[in-house]
Amino acid sequence: MRSKWNRRPITALVGATALLLSGLAANTTIALTATPAAAASAPTSATDETKIPHYFGPSPNWANSPLTMATADVKIAGAGKGATAIAQVDPSTGGITKIDVTSPGHDYAADTTVTVEGAAGTPATASATITTTGGVVAATVDNGGSGYAKFKVDVTGGGGTGASMTPSGGVDAVKLADGGSGYTMPTVSFDLPDDPDGTIATGHVEPADLTAEGVVSKVTIDRPGSGYATPPAVHIYNGTPYDPISGNTPAQASTTLQLIGLTVTDPGSGYTSTPVVDVTDPTGTGTGATVSVTTDVGAISGITVDSPGDGYLTKGIKKFQDSLPMPCNPGVTGTGCPDVPQNADPTMADKFVPLAVPESQTYSGEQADQYVIGLVQYRTRFSSDLPPTLVRGYVQLSTPDTPGQKVPLYNELLNGDRQALPYTGVTSPQWLGPIIAATKDRPVRIVFRNLLPTNADGDLFLPTDSSMMGSGMAPMKGMADPTDQNSVLDEVRNPRCSQSPKDAMCFKDNRATLHLHGGITPWISDGTPHQWITPAGEKTDWPQGVSVQNVPDMPDPNGGAEVCAAKDDGCSTFYYSNQQSARLMFYHDHSWGITRLNVYAGEAAGYTITDDTEKKLVNSGALPGADDTLPLIVRSGARIAGARIAGARSLPSIGAVAMSVPKRDAATMLIGPRAAAVTKVWLDHPVEANEIFLRLSAAEAAALRAQAFDFYDWGVGGARLVTSWSQPEAEVAALAAALEALA
Repeated sequence: MRSKWNRRPITALVGATALLLSGLAANTTIALTATPAAAASAPTSATDETKIPHYFGPSPNWANSPLTMATADVKIAGAGKGATAIAQVDPSTGGITKIDVTSPGHDYAADTTVTVEGAAGTPATASATITTTGGVVAATVDNGGSGYAKFKVDVTGGGGTGASMTPSGGVDAVKLADGGSGYTMPTVSFDLPDDPDGTIATGHVEPADLTAEGVVSKVTIDRPGSGYATPPAVHIYNGTPYDPISGNTPAQASTTLQLIGLTVTDPGSGYTSTPVVDVTDPTGTGTGATVSVTTDVGAISGITVDSPGDGYLTKGIKKFQDSLPMPCNPGVTGTGCPDVPQNADPTMADKFVPLAVPESQTYSGEQADQYVIGLVQYRTRFSSDLPPTLVRGYVQLSTPDTPGQKVPLYNELLNGDRQALPYTGVTSPQWLGPIIAATKDRPVRIVFRNLLPTNADGDLFLPTDSSMMGSGMAPMKGMADPTDQNSVLDEVRNPRCSQSPKDAMCFKDNRATLHLHGGITPWISDGTPHQWITPAGEKTDWPQGVSVQNVPDMPDPNGGAEVCAAKDDGCSTFYYSNQQSARLMFYHDHSWGITRLNVYAGEAAGYTITDDTEKKLVNSGALPGADDTLPLIVRSGARIAGARIAGARSLPSIGAVAMSVPKRDAATMLIGPRAAAVTKVWLDHPVEANEIFLRLSAAEAAALRAQAFDFYDWGVGGARLVTSWSQPEAEVAALAAALEALA
């Protein structure tokens, strides 16, 4: 049976776009100072906060930017209790503008003091206003008493009038008038309380309280219930009301109450001291209940700010204080950009966005712009109010033809150490740079060198969830599968490959590749998830991904040997045809399992294509030129709840490795012209990369599917074909013949 054409969801492109936009922004920091961070190893206990990451424990595995926060904390001291207040802070001066009482408390006297703690400068001063009269605000049952048939509550004394309360009773005893007989499984049931919000009483008969003749001698109260104004009826069933057991004589019993609680229904007024509460039983012999009450005499009705003080705001991040880093073209000598070294403690003044400087090279008789791009670990700042932040990013490496500034390059380590690299940069490493400016139909070739730290120093400084495919255990079974022990300490929740240093059988965190997002690229240069490389000198059995293919016609111009040959040389080459109209794109990492982390850490930079149409529009004045525009690159830190990153793109090519670098996919180059010649079929778009967009009738589409060809429906009356890198040429020819047969 003929194999189907591989489906490639459009969400792959959407997911990859979201990936860049979900990266580190100026309002999200992974700030790491030179002080050694907590070790990334398994926690020693369920509440161990010293190990990062601790996904299932108390330590958060994310970082938020320092916001401007109020530090004012109002303290009220005196004889009373229960008063609380919050302070309002002036956002400009950091002084206290107002203090709001959130709970007035009670029993405060004239010597009450108010302090506002948390000032980095001069403390504020304030004074409280105390009420001298008030009402009853709460009542507490000190002793519930016993034997009550009804409650009567009287509030007297205290100098005020009008306070009243509603009592709530619970069952305290069951009195048996007749124990009945013949019980084998007695169950006890009480009537509902008078208050709808009350709880029903429960009880039972102990086996020792049931005689041999089945006579009930005692009922034990389990829960007294609440909300009873009068004693509830009690029923003793043999069995249950829904499944009774016959043969018994029912017992006869009654209940009495104890006082459970009191609800203040009217606080009264004019009280200058605490009144007395008497609880009596007007119809029975209940006694012993005692109650204490609370009034709001001595409550704090307001707090006056006498002096505002200052320093009640944290610094946070001040907006619009830093100039935007601007693009610059360093040129061959590097003089077109600021001469800034790679600093371990950079400032915002050190920032700019460099353009990459092209070197004209000729391969296979075709001219191209070539760049040597390195990947390093460095520090930058995202705001003057943030500490230096450890990131990973790209830098154009100096060559004999393009020396630039020859900036000494380093790998900055998490502990503050620096590792010197045997390369220099055209400029210093800069966030979102260097921008590659390409021209339509003029190819770009890149020599990419992964210069990240090796071994344990190469572990990502971000929390790495190694349970995701590709970011943890390598393909060889060198480690036993983790056992789920239902504990925050087990290896399921603390994967070995999430620890540092990593097990030798784990994929490395310093894997990297280049992917031109939005580019029409031959598959060997697409930077697919399995086209990653590790730095030279990395100790691993997997120095590169299984799909790594270097550009076959790129020898070293100075020596004739292939630029990137060995699997462990930390080097790979890429070819971009740029057969696209003017647009803004970006190149970024695409390594299996850690794409999101590498891009978040900074492995992304701009890529533009210009064409004659765009130049004509600029020259005619229809579009503003460079002198009238302000280039901006906006990188958002937003997340979409519940979103998932779609699968990686794969732009394959048949026979591409054996050929010199093709400008289009071989399969589509075969099908395209033949499809275009069919009178009943026409192309919706020019044939590009590994995709063909056809216009087919429903009958024609059905005829192709009847021959076991599978493809996407594309809009109304359209079809989208996507080739696979493993598509046999015979199958491609068969599809082309089937299209021709439609004529």
